[in-house]
Amino acid sequence: MLEAKTNVNMKSSTGLDPLSLAIIKGDIEVVNALILAVIKDNTEIVKLLLEYKADVKAENFMALMKAIDNGNLDIIKLLAENGADLNAKIADDGAKPLMIAVAKCDNIEIIKYMIEKGTDVNAKNIVGDTPLMFAISTGKADFVRLLLDKNANKNIKNNYGQTPLARAKLDKYDEIVKMLE
Repeated sequence: MLEAKTNVNMKSSTGLDPLSLAIIKGDIEVVNALILAVIKDNTEIVKLLLEYKADVKAENFMALMKAIDNGNLDIIKLLAENGADLNAKIADDGAKPLMIAVAKCDNIEIIKYMIEKGTDVNAKNIVGDTPLMFAISTGKADFVRLLLDKNANKNIKNNYGQTPLARAKLDKYDEIVKMLE
C-alpha cells in the first residue's frame, strides 16, 4: 500500500479503511505496521507510515504507548505531531501517557516534552493516582521535582484518601518526603 502511495485511511464503499479491512481479513502485517515500527524503534519507517496517514490512534494509541515503553522521544514527538493525544486515556485503568512515561521511562526529556505540549500534570487514573504519585511510587526524585516545578498538586488525594506525601512516607523515599513537606 505504501509503495503505491495509497492513503492508508481511505474508506471503501462499505465505509471501511484498509486497516479495518485488514483486521476483518486477519492481515496481521497491515494491522500492526505502525505499532511494529514503533516497537522496533524504526523512526524512518514510522515517518513513512505517518507520511501516508497511518492512524496514530489505532488500537487505543498503542503506538504511543510502545514509544513511551521504549523511551523513544523522537517517535513520541512524531506521533504527537501527527495527532496522538498526550492527554488520552491509553490503558484500561485510566492511565494517561504522562503516567505511563513517569512509571516506565528513565528519560526525563520525555516528561519535559509532554509537559511542554500541555499534558495535564494533575490528571487522575481510575483510582485517583496522578503522575506525581506514579513518580513517587518509582522513587524518581528528579521526576518528582520536575512535576512539582510544573505545578503538580502535592495535596491531591487519590480515591483511598492517600496524598503524595503519604505515599512517599509509605514507600520510605526520604528525599521525596523532604520535597513534599
